[in-house]
Amino acid sequence: MKEKKHALDLFLISLLTLFAELLFIRYLSSNIYLLSYYKNAVLISIFLGLGTGFMLSRVKKNLLELIPFSTLVIVCAVVYFNDYLRIDLDYAEMDASIWPEFWANPRARGVPLLPVLLVFYLVMALYFIPFGHFTIQKMARFRPLTGYSINIFGGLSGIVFFTLSGWLWTGPLVWFFFLLLPVLVWSYAHSTRTTFFINTVSAFLTLFLIFSAHYQDIWSPYSKIRVYPFSSSPDSGFISTTNGNPQVGCINLDMDYSGPERELNNESKAIYRLPYYIKRPRRVLVAGAGAGNEVAVALRGGARMVDAVELDPVFIALGRALNPHIPFDDPRVKVHVDDARAFFHKTRKKYDLIVIGFLDSQYLLSHMSNLRTENFVYTLESLRRIRELLSPGGILQLNYNAPRPDMRKKLFFILKEVFGDDLLV
Repeated sequence: MKEKKHALDLFLISLLTLFAELLFIRYLSSNIYLLSYYKNAVLISIFLGLGTGFMLSRVKKNLLELIPFSTLVIVCAVVYFNDYLRIDLDYAEMDASIWPEFWANPRARGVPLLPVLLVFYLVMALYFIPFGHFTIQKMARFRPLTGYSINIFGGLSGIVFFTLSGWLWTGPLVWFFFLLLPVLVWSYAHSTRTTFFINTVSAFLTLFLIFSAHYQDIWSPYSKIRVYPFSSSPDSGFISTTNGNPQVGCINLDMDYSGPERELNNESKAIYRLPYYIKRPRRVLVAGAGAGNEVAVALRGGARMVDAVELDPVFIALGRALNPHIPFDDPRVKVHVDDARAFFHKTRKKYDLIVIGFLDSQYLLSHMSNLRTENFVYTLESLRRIRELLSPGGILQLNYNAPRPDMRKKLFFILKEVFGDDLLV
């Protein structure tokens, strides 16, 4: 009976360890935008904490009882940072296109980047020491092959559990609840009443703080999304932030705006309408459809059939609920929640116009990196496939935000190889 209990404990701590790894990697990078550029640093710090916990296996104290209060401290730090601080960058040394996530927060005060990275590196290493400590104590009760098998099975289950929670659009309130609940059960079984009381209060405060900080957020399988009205006028559309970064959600094409919204609205309309000055397409493919701006313009431009491809289902839902033109409900439009490159290779249709929006709206990778999310679309092979999908005389409109000259040149020469000299930049 004891062996079964130890096996269950080992399975659960292995599950929670992998679940907590993915939780904090996503939670930190979603709330402190620039930490998303250093996901490997967070992961390495977690490994450091687990390894330190392994080395402390001879310590008899139940270190897991430190987790609820430690979780509260980390969440308080993230919420405070997100509300009152911003990272200062030396734009002479770093890419000026890295926008601070506090674009709408006048209270934010600057802090330097390096200390922020070091603090969170150390905090995450210390946080995961109890996980490693408890894991190795439970594994020591089994023969190596048996212990490793339970550990691996639990870790894989943790990955599946977190993936499923993301697929269901759950947010940090659900994640932290499932992280803290087993820890409280262990605390109740092995700690003093005082310690259990402190842990319970810490857990409730953590969940309350997370709810207060994130009740306006929508957590898609990929990003933290927050929606703001485009202007004070009703049916004006909305602006959204993706992991703190602002972007145009949808606009009302019939409305005349005033103030700063006017310039943003006019600039967006100019981009969307550009290909229709050249051609009146009947069949249109929009990759990176977002909340439906390009689709609405295509319908107004005379399109009889539009395939709208968008990876993030939340933007499709927002487009259906908040886009004043409701383009996704038009019978001429077929919505595909899919990866753009995968759709290019699956479809057998021909299009008069293919529009590729700004695909890296999740901002998961740095502008300083040669690797970006949409790089898997902007390859020689993928663009050749896109050309095959164009009907005779068809047009490709490719929108790309590339602050670095080398990235622009790379894409330009790939396009030149695929389409020849017939390029308008």
